[in-house]
Amino acid sequence: MLAARSPERLAALAADVRPPRPHEYDSHPPIAERVALLLQLPADADADAGPDAGPATVAASASASADAPAITLLREADAVFAALEPGTLTAQGARLPRTTWDAMVRAHVVAEAEAFSQPLRLAVARATGASRDRLPDLGEVLAAFDAGLLWTDIAGRLPKPPQAARLTGASARNFIRPAVFDALAGLIHLHLLASGEATPTIAWPTRPGLTLPPHWESTMDAALDAATSDTPDTTPLRTLLATTTPAPA
Repeated sequence: MLAARSPERLAALAADVRPPRPHEYDSHPPIAERVALLLQLPADADADAGPDAGPATVAASASASADAPAITLLREADAVFAALEPGTLTAQGARLPRTTWDAMVRAHVVAEAEAFSQPLRLAVARATGASRDRLPDLGEVLAAFDAGLLWTDIAGRLPKPPQAARLTGASARNFIRPAVFDALAGLIHLHLLASGEATPTIAWPTRPGLTLPPHWESTMDAALDAATSDTPDTTPLRTLLATTTPAPA
């Protein structure tokens, strides 16, 4: 037991210096201990491990980039995760399909955009008498705006709390305008995702989002403001859309 301890640990024991009590939410082992163990690995731990090392063997190759994700320290990471699943996932979670982070973020962004845009698309369908077999697409929504239907036939069909239903005129328009703005933005996001010009972004400190082309980032909000103004003007949005690749049918 003594041979397994470092001189520093033995000195601490001799001085009766006890390590601080870990916080209940600390990782196990603590991050500091994990880093210390990694630093003690030989320059090429993968070579030293030998050809028969198991899937959980740390493979800290000297050629690996210091900026590489921590998961690259595992050999056969997929096999490691598959072995962990039975003991870490709930029964419901274990039934879900395996997917990549990128695919999961894309599914989240698409679902969010569809949820934001659906009330507006339903309102446009009802206002225009469109078929109930499918919801209007972005082009049909903009056509309804151009026809002057936004504030006369569409806005009143959008969901709102009972108190807001009594609003009229400018007050009613100002109350519902943010919802129209967000719904139209959702349709734009769906269009850019389908055309491959928007990229789902994994943002660990915040919510997943989209990276838009620079010209969309700089002018999209102004174009949406124009389309949802008291006198809707879809020209700025149509100008932007003309610069994008058509979405596949």
